[in-house]
Amino acid sequence: MVSCVYKSHFVRARRAFSLTELLVVVAIVAVLASLVVTGVPLALNRARMSKAQTDVASISTAWRHYFAEYNSWPMSNTSVVGDGLPREMGQEACNILTGLDLADNPRALPFIEISLKDRENKAPGVPPNSRGRFMDPWKRPYYYALDHDLNDRVVVFGIEIPAPVAAWSRGPKNQDPIPENATRTVRSW
Repeated sequence: MVSCVYKSHFVRARRAFSLTELLVVVAIVAVLASLVVTGVPLALNRARMSKAQTDVASISTAWRHYFAEYNSWPMSNTSVVGDGLPREMGQEACNILTGLDLADNPRALPFIEISLKDRENKAPGVPPNSRGRFMDPWKRPYYYALDHDLNDRVVVFGIEIPAPVAAWSRGPKNQDPIPENATRTVRSW
C-alpha cells in the first residue's frame, strides 16, 4: 500500500514545472524578444531603402522614356522644365509622367505608375489626379534633374553625373546626395 501512495505522489510532482525550468523558459523568451525588438527597426529601414531605390530607378527610367517618346523635355510647365536644376517630383511632374497632363504628354502615355498612398494628399477629399508630390518612405519628396543641354550629363550639387536624368531621395537623414552622404541617400547614379 505504501508503494501506491508513493507512486501517486511522484506522478503529481512531475505534472508541475520547477521554478528553475520556468526561469529558463522566461530567459529564452526574453532573449528572443530582444532579438526581435532590435531586428525589426533594421529590417524596416532596409525595406524603406529598397523601396526608395526602386522608386528612384523608376523615376529616372520614366523621364528617359518620356524623352525617347517626345524627343524633348517638358516645356509648357515651368516647374518641370528640363533646365538642369534639381526639382521635386511635384504634382505637375507626377501628372506628366502618369499621363494626366495632356499639355506636356499629349498622347497620355503612362511612363510611371505611382500609387495614391505614395502621393502627398494636400487636403481631404482631393481627387486622385490632383494629389501632390511623389513622397519617399520617409515622407519627403523625391527629386530629379534633367539634362537641359542634351549632352548626357546632369550636374547635381556640383557633381557631374554622366546620365541624362538624375533622381534621388534625401534618405532617412534628409541629406543632400553629395559624396560624403553617399550611404545615407538613395540615388539613381
